[in-house]
Amino acid sequence: MINPLNLTQKFTNSHYNRAMIHEKLGHYDQAITNYNKAIDLNPDFALAYYSRGTTYQMLEDYERAIKDFEKYLELSHDAFDREAVLALIEELKQKL
Repeated sequence: MINPLNLTQKFTNSHYNRAMIHEKLGHYDQAITNYNKAIDLNPDFALAYYSRGTTYQMLEDYERAIKDFEKYLELSHDAFDREAVLALIEELKQKL
């Protein structure tokens, strides 16, 4: 029997991986679309928020980037890169 939770996780990972490929190719709009789908399937997928934030940063959409980085930190209480992300958020706020 197929476990729907496993399928959801596979679809989430599939959208996330596709988004990363689009981002590497410079297809930022398609990357964001796939990050959105991954987040829709798993709203607690912290890394998807971080990755989408970096894409927004590349597009110079700093408000959305900041929101995504803040959500990443909210979901990742023990993030190893917390200080670096906080510094990045402050840097982006200066660009608003």
